Amino acid sequence: MTEALRSRAARRLRRHSGTIAGAAVLSLIALAVLFGPAVHDVDPQFLDYRAKNQGPSLDHPLGTDNLGRDTLAQMLAGGRISLAVGMAAMLLSLTLGTMVGFPARKQITPSRKRIPMRSRAALTLLGLLLAAGAPAQEDG
Repeated sequence: MTEALRSRAARRLRRHSGTIAGAAVLSLIALAVLFGPAVHDVDPQFLDYRAKNQGPSLDHPLGTDNLGRDTLAQMLAGGRISLAVGMAAMLLSLTLGTMVGFPARKQITPSRKRIPMRSRAALTLLGLLLAAGAPAQEDG
């Protein structure tokens, strides 16, 4: 990437306040999830029946659930899992996109004309697999 292209992309990025706000919020969440357990070292699965359904306090900043588990500790643990799943999905899509795009980088050939069709077929099959694996929603 040339320097002019890089600076133009940086200028366009700075102009969009929503992008900057989103990056700031994501960074704050990532820092809280990664370094929060060092500050709030409560086991998210610890059951304290005497402290169930309590509101926020110094011991439990976000309160406890109906089993006495600390809500903040559960949120931090769930956030770590969510970040891991997001990173795995990003790496998988980056890998698959590179595998599809790298062979088609040179010039338009008959095989390159077929790539979008293959991509659409793969996305359609993925959607069907997700729909088949989704649990049926029950009323009531």
